[in-house]
Amino acid sequence: MLNNRELASAILFGPFLIVAAVATRDFILSLIKTALFSRLTIVWLSYAAAITGTVILLRQLGLSYPSHVKDAVVWSLLVGLPILVKFDAASKHPELLWRVVKQAVGFTAVVEFFVNLYVFPLYVELPVQLLTMVIAMTSAVAEMNPDHAPVKRLMDGCLTTLGLAALVFAIAQTWRRAHQLNGGNLGLALLQPVVLTLTAVLVTYLLALYSAYELLVKVRLSFGHGAGKRRHRLMQMTAAFTVLHLRPQKVSGLAGGACLHLAQSRTFRDARAVAAAYDKGRLGRQDWP
Repeated sequence: MLNNRELASAILFGPFLIVAAVATRDFILSLIKTALFSRLTIVWLSYAAAITGTVILLRQLGLSYPSHVKDAVVWSLLVGLPILVKFDAASKHPELLWRVVKQAVGFTAVVEFFVNLYVFPLYVELPVQLLTMVIAMTSAVAEMNPDHAPVKRLMDGCLTTLGLAALVFAIAQTWRRAHQLNGGNLGLALLQPVVLTLTAVLVTYLLALYSAYELLVKVRLSFGHGAGKRRHRLMQMTAAFTVLHLRPQKVSGLAGGACLHLAQSRTFRDARAVAAAYDKGRLGRQDWP
């Protein structure tokens, strides 16, 4: 069951999404076909299985609460998917995932949870969300032009004021209804998104690691003079794995001259030596054989 804030968002953004989907239906259908009938299907199924498994595990451990399934679905679509699609960037910059984890367990996450604990009546949520959307869009447009910096500061100040007002409302409601609150359910509602974030980050990391090694074997080791057959490339990848292990950033950086040296290796020992030289910085992209 949607609360008033979620219902207001659906009323405001639903028509825009429908119009956009109709206007770009050919592109949307092509995108859906690519997503569902390609190797990306494995990505979506892995993500869905991981999230579903986490929710089931929390329930089996007695860590569920009323509406936990609905909250998990909303979180997985609005928060989890943006994390998942960063797996390519995460293979080059794994610190992105660490930043996501810190945000999930940080003070900001607690404040956001507290603000969303209580919602306004629908007749208040609708105009407030519409006003917030207009202010946010104005701020984004003003950011594009340095001459509009005062406008951006004004809009950001308005957004801060609205956020503080929502926080004050949540504090007042908590004070008034303290005797009605179920502390256990509140704690579980705060715990679930943290656990789901860790699950999404783990899946994203594994996808980043897999894509980095797949790129190494299927693309980089298959080009250039000295590139061997598939069994040779698998041997070279295995040798690299024994040195680079579970570091997608290192694997993604294995390109250029260093990769050609690896492609020329014909024994496991030689391939491992090349990977070790690259790992220690003695062999880089510019070192052509």
